[in-house]
Amino acid sequence: DLQWADGPSMELLLFLLANDTQLKNLMFICAYRSNEVGVDHPFANIMTKVTESRGQLVAKVDLFSLSQEAISLFIADSIGMEEVDSVAELVEVIYPKTMGNIFCV
Repeated sequence: DLQWADGPSMELLLFLLANDTQLKNLMFICAYRSNEVGVDHPFANIMTKVTESRGQLVAKVDLFSLSQEAISLFIADSIGMEEVDSVAELVEVIYPKTMGNIFCV
């Protein structure tokens, strides 16, 4: 949740990602909530600088909420049920609480 990181942590992240070429075999995975990071947010500034300096080495992956159908399939598969309809009541309780966020299911 880099949207909440403090200034010194952001500066260290920028140094490691944009400047240090000795970290060739290290992958950084940075997570943040895009709805909380606007163009004026420090993390957005860092990502702009990192993308400018590292170019094609930077990949952005947007994660979205899953549909109720996808959550139904996930739950049915997780508990070994072949019929998705058999978990319908459970999904009706879980989906409104999680809004399709798989990390909360």
